[in-house]
Amino acid sequence: MRGFNGSMDTNGRYFELDDNARLNSVLNSTEKHGNDGILVSEDVKKYALQRGLEVYENMCVDKVQMNEAALTAVARMAMSMGDGDMAFEMVKQMKDLGISPKLRSYGPALSPFAIMGN
Repeated sequence: MRGFNGSMDTNGRYFELDDNARLNSVLNSTEKHGNDGILVSEDVKKYALQRGLEVYENMCVDKVQMNEAALTAVARMAMSMGDGDMAFEMVKQMKDLGISPKLRSYGPALSPFAIMGN
């Protein structure tokens, strides 16, 4: 079928791939290069960051109780986007919530500033 963005199942029927299936397909088809990790396109990276931030926003809307690991993950996403201010806000939010930040929590907040020389 021309122009169809889907796959065929074992019975010859077509089905639509959702965003998660599409991302998994791309990640599974990438190459591993030693200790360098998995190489993915900038589009995949942008999509993964967008989805991660959507999950965080949904957690906030649903008033999910945050912990250090969740906020550190958001700080790491912010660092990946070069947003040191957002990463630092996550550390401040930990303190506001009575959560003791760990050393790993500060890395994402400091990294963008160190790279920029601030």
